[in-house]
Amino acid sequence: MGDNVEVVYFPKDSGANKYVAINKSIISSLERFYMDDDVGLRDFFNVTLLLKRRFNKTVVIVNWLENLIKSRSGKLSMLGVFKYFLAIFVIKIHGARLVYVRHNFYPHGMRHRSSKLAQRLTNFGQWFADRKVSLSPHLKSSGYFYLPHPLYNNCAPSEYGENELDYYVIFGRIERYKNIDRVIKEWASPNRLIIAGSSDDGAYLSEIKALTDGKNIRVISNNLSDLEAAQLVKYSSGLIISHSHPNTIVSGSFFFGASCGVRIFALETDFFRFLVDKNSYQGLVLASSIIEISNEIVRIERSEAKIDHNQLYDEAALHFGDSKVASSWSEILTF
Repeated sequence: MGDNVEVVYFPKDSGANKYVAINKSIISSLERFYMDDDVGLRDFFNVTLLLKRRFNKTVVIVNWLENLIKSRSGKLSMLGVFKYFLAIFVIKIHGARLVYVRHNFYPHGMRHRSSKLAQRLTNFGQWFADRKVSLSPHLKSSGYFYLPHPLYNNCAPSEYGENELDYYVIFGRIERYKNIDRVIKEWASPNRLIIAGSSDDGAYLSEIKALTDGKNIRVISNNLSDLEAAQLVKYSSGLIISHSHPNTIVSGSFFFGASCGVRIFALETDFFRFLVDKNSYQGLVLASSIIEISNEIVRIERSEAKIDHNQLYDEAALHFGDSKVASSWSEILTF
């Protein structure tokens, strides 16, 4: 590979996470860098490789490393905390350059009592990184490099037609923190609401299904294929994001919807507010509460404002297209 820089990316691409696959493909396309898919985290525990200084010119990218510190019950795992810092230590002791991509301030599902300590621990952990990276530009002022979340290849612009249907979608895993029950209670539009996604919380799933009685709301509680999900979102009147959890930096649902060129109704977050205030992002309707989301949907319906899917897709590509992601990676990986 000559003088090209070796890049090792964790986690490996298992085929289930398109975010990983897209980013690895983009990095592989960059000049001066090459992706080594044969290296695993356990290789950094190899003393022989340490003595040979095998990785002293390698750049190691880690994602979701903070998930190690959460137990299955949502509490802080002391063994997980040890593994978390050990992983950082062994990468650094080899002399590798560490790029720490922070997706959340602390792991999803962390109990409230443990969340503050979890955030402090991950704040400290990323201090050892050579680059700390965030998916939201609002954190650049806190010393993060900005990496745009890539779009998914669900819908090509040429596929858009005049097939928009009068329904709205909440898409993704059905979990209590997403406030889906509150959306159902406040739903005021005469048009249908479709809630689609799997759930491990049977009690909550039963609860929201009971709330839909007598309403123009459908719950699809099974896993959808990528194609099914894309078709469902693509032909909707809009995607609803009804949660703004304090540990979340960006919402994956937003990028799925943006990739499909649909209008997105969302609760305010720092990331969304930055898009609207600093970038004048047009495909996003923000609200401060669930009832305000419902009211905004009704207001837009009454105004009969039409959606230009190609325009919304082009706007998303301008901010999150492959060329923007590649440019950011090139900056992040250049030491």
